[in-house]
Amino acid sequence: MSRLSASPVLSSQSVKRASSTNGSKLLTGQQTLYDLIDSQPIKMQRLEGERPKTKKRKTKEANEKNDNFPQRKVVTVNVTIQTLKKRLNSYHNIVSQPDATFETPYVIGPLKSHGVWMCRHGNSIAIFNHYRAQEVILFQRLLETFNFEMESLEQPIEITENMFPSRALWDVLLSMQQTLKPPDPHVHLTDKLLTANGFDIRMYEDDDGSKKVHIYKMATCLPFYGVQDLTEILHMVSRLSDNGYHSPNHHGGHSLDQCRPQKVRHFLQGEAVRMARKAPCNTNKDEIEDILNQFEESQNASHNNASKGLNLREVCLHNKRIWCILHNLPQLSSQDDSSILSQD
Repeated sequence: MSRLSASPVLSSQSVKRASSTNGSKLLTGQQTLYDLIDSQPIKMQRLEGERPKTKKRKTKEANEKNDNFPQRKVVTVNVTIQTLKKRLNSYHNIVSQPDATFETPYVIGPLKSHGVWMCRHGNSIAIFNHYRAQEVILFQRLLETFNFEMESLEQPIEITENMFPSRALWDVLLSMQQTLKPPDPHVHLTDKLLTANGFDIRMYEDDDGSKKVHIYKMATCLPFYGVQDLTEILHMVSRLSDNGYHSPNHHGGHSLDQCRPQKVRHFLQGEAVRMARKAPCNTNKDEIEDILNQFEESQNASHNNASKGLNLREVCLHNKRIWCILHNLPQLSSQDDSSILSQD
């Protein structure tokens, strides 16, 4: 109880109370302490250093929050010994084969403390960083499909054979797909390897029969972009042709993702990271499985890992690991399997 002090008024004479006809109390003489209690509240003073005691009450918002709290999901699973034996027997048939591995990753569940997911990757239990995997997926998709917007140059850039280190690159440029667009007398080089990388190149024959080539439009979002980057593209096309690699699914006979100059690759890496950071953070198991499938497809479609010096199955665009192995699953021996399967 709080210690309170009151300042009562002491009476020096006895007080007589009289009742009026309407029942109200009339006071005569000087009031006593009891009269003050009956007539008005006492002003109490709190002693110095004391703290008020307050009673904690649950607010309406707290009660509503508790009422809306999701209930734990309960799933009933029927398990029998025969079912377990069948599953173990099928597992034994897989792992007993030489060099048996699980090619398709399997999602186990989230590791909420770090925002990543645990998966079975091959014969190992590993942590899958889906944020880094999304960067790789988006980067590979941009390499294959992104087209730069081009703007007309105030003065077209003339391209001559002397600008290239070898005659072979000049021949590669002249051999790219060409299209006539009447009434324009120029021949447009409409090869996807040029237009997707931000080059609008046109060609015409001079009076003496020599071919004149000019760049009329170019991507302006890349700084210091020009003839040197065009030379890099022609180098890639020439190298792929020498290796005999052709992809009929891509315009011009070569894969677009393998003919991106270094400046374009850096630009698309930045775009992939920006797009990945805008992706929603909350993911469920189905979304993680979809990311895993897309990640595997992007690796199967990628042919430039060796030229980059990176293994995209191991690292992301920032050279950080996508998979972190926690535990290697040991293969069950035949003796261990037989003893388990023979039990009732």
